[in-house]
Order: sequence, then structure tokens, then C-alpha cells
Amino acid sequence: AERVKLVVNRSGNCDAEISIKKAEETLKMPVSWQVPLAPKQFQTARVRGVPLSEVAAGTRLNQIFLEIANSLRPDQAPEVAKRKKGLFAAFF
Repeated sequence: AERVKLVVNRSGNCDAEISIKKAEETLKMPVSWQVPLAPKQFQTARVRGVPLSEVAAGTRLNQIFLEIANSLRPDQAPEVAKRKKGLFAAFF
């Protein structure tokens, strides 16, 4: 249970059917990260076929993914992650 983290995707979406507080109460665990609703950045990365970090460099979105990646794989150096290919290559 200590390795399980709760991540809210599309945070800030006004169409959300459940609040963050209600999710935490229901699941009996705190939200570790909130990934904001950022359809423009995700769509641009997907269409260009580049990692999200290239499109969202210097943004809070990029920082959130770096925090998540570092907590999941703290032993992996960023240089190693950048050699991989794919949408989230720079993060994992």
C-alpha cells in the first residue's frame, strides 16, 4: 500500500464528476499529484510525434511529470531517460 500513489488526471476540468476531496475520502488515501487539464500540449506532442517535455518545456505540466518520474525511478539518471523514444520518453 505504501508504494501506491493516487494521481488525478485532467485536474481542473470543470466537468469533473467527483471532487479531489471526495476521491481522497472514498479511496482513503491522499492525492499525490494532480496532472492539469492541458489538451493543447498533449495534442501538439501527439501530432508532432515528440515527447511532451519538448512541447511543455519550462511549464508546470513538465515539472509535474518530472516529479512523478523521479519518485517512481529515483535511481535512473535523466540522461538515460532522454535516450528512449516516445511521448513520455523524457520522463521515464
